[in-house]
Amino acid sequence: MASSETCCEGSDGATRLHPVLLNDFGDFSDELTEPLEERRVVCRRCIRPQTVCICAHLPEKRHRCDTKVLVLQHPREEIRGLRTVPILEACLAEGCVKVVRSKRFPVGRFEAVDLALQQPDTLVLYPAKQAIDISLAAAPTSPPRTLIVLDGTWKQAKGLYVQNERLRNIPAVSLSSTQTSAYIIRTQPTDTALSTLESAALALSILENKPQLFEDLVRPLRALCNIQLEHGAQIHHSKEALARMREEQEQQQQLQEQQQASNGATPHSSNSSSSSYDVGGDGDSDEASTNSDDNR
Repeated sequence: MASSETCCEGSDGATRLHPVLLNDFGDFSDELTEPLEERRVVCRRCIRPQTVCICAHLPEKRHRCDTKVLVLQHPREEIRGLRTVPILEACLAEGCVKVVRSKRFPVGRFEAVDLALQQPDTLVLYPAKQAIDISLAAAPTSPPRTLIVLDGTWKQAKGLYVQNERLRNIPAVSLSSTQTSAYIIRTQPTDTALSTLESAALALSILENKPQLFEDLVRPLRALCNIQLEHGAQIHHSKEALARMREEQEQQQQLQEQQQASNGATPHSSNSSSSSYDVGGDGDSDEASTNSDDNR
């Protein structure tokens, strides 16, 4: 489906798509193969076509957190398919998450940003040089606070932080987890790089001292990825893993050539660039992790 669509409610009460919403909340047109008439009805909660609804994997009751999440989203992220921030919104109680979309956040332009940056306990989740481990910012008696999360590709998230001095003037926190991303249908730069949803979920689980919160928020993402894989999507290895696989393949090739040369055989040429491991697509994740500043 080439055109974008908007959402309206039919006479039967069902939410239906008409010509920008399907692309805005996850363009399945190039991922799935169901006939158009079978994927018009959209779930009200997860905003997915009902044929690929993930509500069964969402928490039965939305989590309410003392920590408020303010997502500063790069404008181009809105048009990407299969974003993870809508899952975060579906998992947390109303008022716990707010998304503000822009490249720059000057004083007076966005009230939510101004209010958050005026609070002394607001944190930005970004691996800046001066960032401290988020576990050091967690305190049992700390008052409600705001956690700012940057959403976009690696390059876009870095641009949001670098181009907005106001963000650089508040305390930055980072994640030191060895978690691997469940967002396996997008290429991450490193083995431990996380999507926006996973980064926010891990940060909240630490700040709120609720370990189960991470699993509850990430479970729908795993379901979404499994659905995509069932409809033809491929697993994307991280750039770090791909580099490691290529290196191992080259070493194996060199060993084979040495063995063939010692046996007097003519080595067969092989193009290592066509590695079967390289299924990483465009090589840039749809999501910005706050777990590492490398290759952002």
